[in-house]
Amino acid sequence: MSRWLSAAKDQMKSIIEGINKLIEKEYPSLKLQLRFAIVGYRDIGDRPQFFTQDFTDKTNQVITFLNTLTASGGGDLPEDVLGALDRCLTLTNWSNTNARFIVLITDAPGHGPELNNNLSIDRHPQGAGTHTVNSICDRLLKKDAEIDLMFCRIKPKATAKMEKAFQTHYDAQKDETGKVFTTIQLFDDKQQETQSFHFVFVLDES
Repeated sequence: MSRWLSAAKDQMKSIIEGINKLIEKEYPSLKLQLRFAIVGYRDIGDRPQFFTQDFTDKTNQVITFLNTLTASGGGDLPEDVLGALDRCLTLTNWSNTNARFIVLITDAPGHGPELNNNLSIDRHPQGAGTHTVNSICDRLLKKDAEIDLMFCRIKPKATAKMEKAFQTHYDAQKDETGKVFTTIQLFDDKQQETQSFHFVFVLDES
């Protein structure tokens, strides 16, 4: 298991365990249920491609699932990011609340010219599947079901074009939806290592 994969899992565990404790401490009278889901994804052709933990409020169950994930597969740098977001959006049991978040953690861009600057290393240079940035963002920002998207970048140069594509779509609809695209540098440069496992980490507040 790569160093960054292990560290990313530790970060998610801290978030999952810490959010509930913080709310209980700061807002003891607040009746709030936090539910988490995980979509681990690999590239097109890897089997299995997706590893999914559906929404649950049982933090131990989510952490146990995280502990089973390992890095393998791949073949080129780009990964099926849009396919992973599609899988996330088709999870069952999204609640009808105003607090829905997707946290995308990856060191690799998506396939195709919309998301990847270097098509010479892309096995799917025209993109993969039927998903586009437009179609995914339209679903992320669907009226009355909008989702905040947070991107945890690991290799900023590799994912810069993808980051800009999502930022542009969110900014264009910010006044209407109130939702934002946020980026975070997850590790410093010394911790960056290439592997072939990536996460979509989902938080649904109800």
